[in-house]
Amino acid sequence: MKDQGISLNRDCPCQQKQCPILGNCVICVQNHLKSRHHIPECFQDVLRPSVGALAALLELTAIDGRPDPNRAR
Repeated sequence: MKDQGISLNRDCPCQQKQCPILGNCVICVQNHLKSRHHIPECFQDVLRPSVGALAALLELTAIDGRPDPNRAR
C-alpha cells in the first residue's frame, strides 16, 4: 500500500486486495469519481438497500456485478 502522504485505512473493506491504492480513501474516491465506472466498494454496502428499493419502484433489477474471487467464472 502506498500512502501518498495520507494516513491509510487499515480496515478497508475492499475485496480488491491487489489494488495499489487499497486503504487510501482519498485517492480511491478521487479515482472512482474521475472514472465514473462504479462507486467505491466501501460505499456500496451503504447504498445497496436504497438502490435496490429504487430499482424495484422503477420495475428494474439491480445485480451485484462486483468482481468476486470466490465466484466461478
